[in-house]
Amino acid sequence: MGYIGSHVAAFAWLNEHPGWHAINLGAGQGCSVLEIDAGSVHQRQCSNHALTQRHAGDVAACYANPEKALRELGWRAQRGLLDMCARAWKFQSRTSI
Repeated sequence: MGYIGSHVAAFAWLNEHPGWHAINLGAGQGCSVLEIDAGSVHQRQCSNHALTQRHAGDVAACYANPEKALRELGWRAQRGLLDMCARAWKFQSRTSI
């Protein structure tokens, strides 16, 4: 079977499992804000920011555990950070705000 998007897999699964469910859709690898910024710079979008110290209460690391998505939906992330940034920018560029 070819690549199936996470939302398509989730809607199909919900037909058999009605109700509210929390399923993390991630790759299981965290990334920093700077890495995401590198994705936007890589795509030649503007990057206007200043590096500062962490703010009180900032989380040191946070990422999605994708095990439930694989187990319940049969879905796993197949794309990396830069591809995700490029696709998000392409989608946003086509969408009026």
